[in-house]
Amino acid sequence: MKNILRKITIVCLILMVGITMLSPADKTASAQSSEVAGALAVMNVSSDMITWQPVVDYASLTLVVVMPSGAARTSTFDSGNMPILSVAELPGDGLYSYELRMSPVLDEQTQAALQAVADDPQARSRLEEDLIAAGVLPTITSQSGSFSILSGQFVIPVEEKIDETSPLETQTTGGNMINDILHYDDVIVTGSFCVGFDCVNGESFGFDTIILKENNLRIFFNDTSTTSSFPTNNWRITANDSVNGGANYFSIDDADRGVSPFKIEAGAPANSLYVEDYGRIGLGTSTPATELHIIDGWDTIVRLEQDSSSGLSPQTWDVIGNEIGFYIRDVTHGSKLPFRIQPNTPSNTLYLKSSGYVGMGTSSPAYPLEVETTGKNSEIVAQRTDGASAVLSAITNTVQIGSITNHPIEVVIDQTPVMTVTGEGKMTLQGASGAAGAFSAISNTVQIGSITDNDVQWVVNNAPVMTLNEDGQMTLQSPSGGAIAGVSAATNTAQIGSFSDHDVEMVVNDTVVMTMTSAGNMTLQGALSEYSDVNVKENFAAVDSAAVLNRLNDIPITTWNYISDDADTQHMGPMAQDFYAAFELGADDRHIASLDVNGVSLAAIQALNKLSADQKAQIDELSAENISLKEKVDDLESRLNTLEQAAGSSADNQSTSFPVWSMVIALLVVGMMQTAPVVYCKIKKN
Repeated sequence: MKNILRKITIVCLILMVGITMLSPADKTASAQSSEVAGALAVMNVSSDMITWQPVVDYASLTLVVVMPSGAARTSTFDSGNMPILSVAELPGDGLYSYELRMSPVLDEQTQAALQAVADDPQARSRLEEDLIAAGVLPTITSQSGSFSILSGQFVIPVEEKIDETSPLETQTTGGNMINDILHYDDVIVTGSFCVGFDCVNGESFGFDTIILKENNLRIFFNDTSTTSSFPTNNWRITANDSVNGGANYFSIDDADRGVSPFKIEAGAPANSLYVEDYGRIGLGTSTPATELHIIDGWDTIVRLEQDSSSGLSPQTWDVIGNEIGFYIRDVTHGSKLPFRIQPNTPSNTLYLKSSGYVGMGTSSPAYPLEVETTGKNSEIVAQRTDGASAVLSAITNTVQIGSITNHPIEVVIDQTPVMTVTGEGKMTLQGASGAAGAFSAISNTVQIGSITDNDVQWVVNNAPVMTLNEDGQMTLQSPSGGAIAGVSAATNTAQIGSFSDHDVEMVVNDTVVMTMTSAGNMTLQGALSEYSDVNVKENFAAVDSAAVLNRLNDIPITTWNYISDDADTQHMGPMAQDFYAAFELGADDRHIASLDVNGVSLAAIQALNKLSADQKAQIDELSAENISLKEKVDDLESRLNTLEQAAGSSADNQSTSFPVWSMVIALLVVGMMQTAPVVYCKIKKN
């Protein structure tokens, strides 16, 4: 009798626990995941189609369906478009799982705020919290569940009815059903117990202490706290879906929010999640060697996915490790592999130092980027497979920088080429304002300068010291200022000298040998020689030196000074206008060439020399005539003396003879008077 009462008591306790832990209302609420609180859409299933009827506002919905093989299929539906899935789109029979993700509707102000903190993770986190608190961002952004295909058709989910019939209900006490048993004290069960409508008398427990046994298994944690400062959230442990075609799983559910933060699907491999006693976590291993240890027989992949539930652009990254290498994959943009490491890569192939320096081949970079090698060239190559290839190389005794293909080299500033070097040895410099310079080694010449309508400057200490413009004018100036020297090729002339108010000096062996002032005065430390080779002359014509002498006599010769000189700097000479009018020599009537002055002077000298020779001949002729006359006079005097002597003895007696000798003397005087004027006049004329 005692044994019977004991068994009845145990059965009553089991019924009490089961009734307390499980209620029909809870089973009905969990029949479909789409009907729990916080759902994004109501899932409707027919034999050939599944639709998700949204119950929230959204900018877009993303549906991810995982096939029985594990492959995933993703579709996006914009606002106003209902997610639809046809059985024809799927590979065939089996259990499928799905996740529906929402992108919220955000105004421009919120989008701008999100964009403003795009590069600041901490600010992004704070802003997300504020937006959730303000109700701008939703707290429920995803919905998950499962469905099945059987014989080519979707299995329509039908809730499995709760069988409340229990063998214990056949037991009666006085013809009445057993009532709920309430205990107002602690209950201790020293044996195992079974909870559920399918528990039977004589249940086999084996090593199980507690068995939950019926067609829908749930454990509900109902926190009845009423004080506001106490936590009140309700939780549930769920085993398997309660609908036809549902999934087999074990989950821990947030009953108040209708989400399952933890779920294990049936068939999951051994050690899918293993927490070791040192706190290390193994995924696929029961012997994790590090804080997180992942093992797989094929590519080991960790996926990092940002959806658009917070209003940001979706982006998915994969971190992959296999026998070929370590990869980072950009799944969103065509599964590109921007980062790879092959096995057995040498140490320090890429080293990022705390200073921000990057080492390649070194763990102690001393520069923002340092490439270090031993026994081979240290090279950085930028190669476009369908274009040019650039290289920066440190070889044994030289440094090389440039192109290793037949392409020009460009130096770029602000995304604009400012210098180009071609394979033909031509270097051009292009300024942002349009100026372009060139340095070119062509067949027989070297070219350097501007290839546009801009000046060419040579700069020392950031100051131009030489400038060459398009007019062919080159100027030189000290960075500290002062004189400006220049060489200019004008339309019809070439200029070289001072482009400022400073003298021009010609220096040989560091000695000034010629100085030209701004007034045009030139001083030579040596002789000036003018080119006068007969082989470079033509159009010869004889010169009338006497006419040159006569015209020279008519040119005024004065003393004067240049206006640019001091008044006491005197010069002597003719005016260019008078000289040109007299001789028409030189380029114009404002200059006198020293070579022309020398020619006029030499012609005048020749004329004077000829005149002097003619005068000498005339003088010699007159001298001869004078000698002849003198001889005649002497003869006449001698004859006169003879006559006078002859006449002297008879002077007293022959006084009548006076007229004779007197007449002779008179004739002599008259003859001399006739001859002397002739000589005098000739000399005077010459």
